[in-house]
Amino acid sequence: MAHKLSLVFYSIAAAGLLVTGLVYLFWPGLLPYHLAALETSWEHISPNYQALFRALVNAVGGGCLAAGLAMAFLAAIPWRRGESWAMWALALVGFCAAGPLLWAVLHVRANTLGNPPLELLVLGLVLGVAGLAAGLISERGGKKGS
Repeated sequence: MAHKLSLVFYSIAAAGLLVTGLVYLFWPGLLPYHLAALETSWEHISPNYQALFRALVNAVGGGCLAAGLAMAFLAAIPWRRGESWAMWALALVGFCAAGPLLWAVLHVRANTLGNPPLELLVLGLVLGVAGLAAGLISERGGKKGS
């Protein structure tokens, strides 16, 4: 049972990264909390800065999408088969994606009027920790199905 829970937790975290990546890749401009942080509207940003900001937002989106795809693959194939290394790889990919995002969200919240979605990021981190904890319990029990 713990292995299945771990798989569910990691899969939900992967889905969150995939959705975040797609939103950041296809949002037309900056997200509302970015504009609040800059205290301006998209129309008041010069085209050069618009291009730079879009590139940065796309880079974050691409990183989230890549991390979400990696986690989905790791959860669906090696971790589902019970390969222990995949549990650690899932945690590593998830935390490497979430760590810089957490720093950026906290920095923006502390230094601007922007209000990025901290709660969703914390939920993703909790899911990652829960996935790792359930995986460790499963491994300790010595069975994939435990």
